[in-house]
Amino acid sequence: MLLLGEPGIGKTGKTHFAKQLARLLGTSCHYVAMNSLMAGWILSGASSQWRNASRAKVFDALVNGSYANPVITVDEIDKATGDAQYDPLSALYALLEHDTTKSFTDEFAEVPINAGNGVWIANANNARAIPEPLMNRMNVNEIPAPDRDGACRIAQAIYAEIRAAHTWGVFPLFPKRSAMRLSMRLRRHRRAACGARC
Repeated sequence: MLLLGEPGIGKTGKTHFAKQLARLLGTSCHYVAMNSLMAGWILSGASSQWRNASRAKVFDALVNGSYANPVITVDEIDKATGDAQYDPLSALYALLEHDTTKSFTDEFAEVPINAGNGVWIANANNARAIPEPLMNRMNVNEIPAPDRDGACRIAQAIYAEIRAAHTWGVFPLFPKRSAMRLSMRLRRHRRAACGARC
């Protein structure tokens, strides 16, 4: 699936969604940031003939992980950069295609694996920057920007998750006033980001 929304929605909320989905499915969650990738080897692996070559994240998630259906979050898929020879999106054409994903071969391991049970969640701000063949492989879900109360609930949910994941002692619940201030700040950043794009 593709989560499509304005910059102000934030990757934190989208990543939080992926983590919660993985928890509900009883599986693991893996994260790939496409805005920093210059080549597709992070998804397809790099040939062992290259210095510093390694297996892909997909291979590690399936072979070295504990689940055959991990949730893999592809963050900012619309910001992937590269050239024609090293397209960072090239591996997704095979990984998101029903027939080819069942015999996906990591270029480092050179062993075909069945990646067909993986749950793929991509997120983006601009659908026009994503090649049409990839768009056709994904179910697009447009995510509206949250209103003030919605942003407050998101901030409280993320704060509760952080508290639950650490043993820092007793912390109070996220005060509603603080959540409101944070949500207003997020909305201001969203407006500034939209203004910068125009």
